Amino acid sequence: MRTYLLSLVASLFVMTTATVNAVDNVPSFIKNNAIVIARVGDSNQFAAYSKITGKWIVHTFPKDVKVVPIVGTNVAIFRIEGDSITELAAVDERGNWSLQKLPDGTTGKFNPMVSNDIAIVTIGKTSYAFSGIRGSWASIDAPTTPKISDDTAMIVDNDKISMFSAQSGRWSVSPKLSISQ
Repeated sequence: MRTYLLSLVASLFVMTTATVNAVDNVPSFIKNNAIVIARVGDSNQFAAYSKITGKWIVHTFPKDVKVVPIVGTNVAIFRIEGDSITELAAVDERGNWSLQKLPDGTTGKFNPMVSNDIAIVTIGKTSYAFSGIRGSWASIDAPTTPKISDDTAMIVDNDKISMFSAQSGRWSVSPKLSISQ
């Protein structure tokens, strides 16, 4: 019984830490409350396991981009870098991959902001928001980067407020308001 308990404790310790590949500093796996994201060998493939569904789903990224998984409490997204980035990828709490197509010729290194249930990537004046609850992307053009909390993102722009909600998975723009900052 003691050996079993020691094995269980050791297994739990390993599962709560991410291991990192020494060659490229990409975690071999990372986890949160809902999902586990694991790199498949030394490839540009990652598998997502959902504790809710009990299933693994694999996604292959293009070979010419570098990706690193980042997790919130119930969402995962990938920091991405490359010369020709065609899509953003995120994983919802059910382990489903969701892709957001980007305009042709998108180049650079894009670092997402992540909270409990949402992830946001801003490219130029467009903010792409992902809901880990709904498993959906929504974008908005705005002059400033959103501020995020656990389950919402907010952009205050002159006389309106734009809100993204993890529960709805959509942006909503207020009517013209009297805002003082």
